[in-house]
Amino acid sequence: GAQCITSTSMDAGPYHFSWKVLPRPLQSTISAVASAGARWNAGNRNKEDSDATSAFPYATGTITSQHTLPLNGANGPSPPTDLTIRHIVSAASRHLPRHEAILLGLSSRIRGYRYNYQQPHMQHQPQNHQKQDGHKNLLQSLTRLVQGNIGDQVRPPIALSRAISGTIELRIPFERFAKEGSEGLLSSVIGRGTVVLFGDWCLSQAQPASSALLSEEETSLDGMPFRHSSMGIGLRRVVQGIPLKVDACITEHGTKGFFFGMGV
Repeated sequence: GAQCITSTSMDAGPYHFSWKVLPRPLQSTISAVASAGARWNAGNRNKEDSDATSAFPYATGTITSQHTLPLNGANGPSPPTDLTIRHIVSAASRHLPRHEAILLGLSSRIRGYRYNYQQPHMQHQPQNHQKQDGHKNLLQSLTRLVQGNIGDQVRPPIALSRAISGTIELRIPFERFAKEGSEGLLSSVIGRGTVVLFGDWCLSQAQPASSALLSEEETSLDGMPFRHSSMGIGLRRVVQGIPLKVDACITEHGTKGFFFGMGV
């Protein structure tokens, strides 16, 4: 039946800190967001159904910290190289609405994974067709690579009740790869951009689902913590004011491929 939801949220930060440890200072940022609310059934009510008139309160919170460490000074014409470390800690109480659980999961996504919006556990896609595809032509193989090897991919659940995730990135400007005297040629060919070496990890627990929707085997997996991680290389460039990115990565479950999008 239909449900009514009411909630309120509070943000703190972001708070910025700076420490003079190198020619360029170490920059740190921390922020937090918390929300609380309640949900209740708004469908047909009857006197025998006590859940119809009961409110189910919930609360959730997320803390994000990011630290940027300069690896070289700001002297010279080339932009600096930075090491960025980011951590996100999220947790929620019982009765969390599903859309809130999905938002919690979206804040801790790991690059290279396609997520499962249905079951509350790691979903293993069948690998039977992998042998059948072994003799296909090069174009079809490249297509599978760009799509991220969908057939043999592990899909983590997106709706979470708690998660701890981290990201480490080494951002190197294109100009750092140019030899002395060739900066002009490099800029004319690829313009200004950044190479990103990254690693992502996440330890999380899925939002519990109704046991009526799960088999006996799936129920035993429900609520168990799980880990997934990836590492790779990416390119960042702004074209006509639009930030574009492409990442090539491999996950700890063996999924690999190219991923395109917008952002930094």
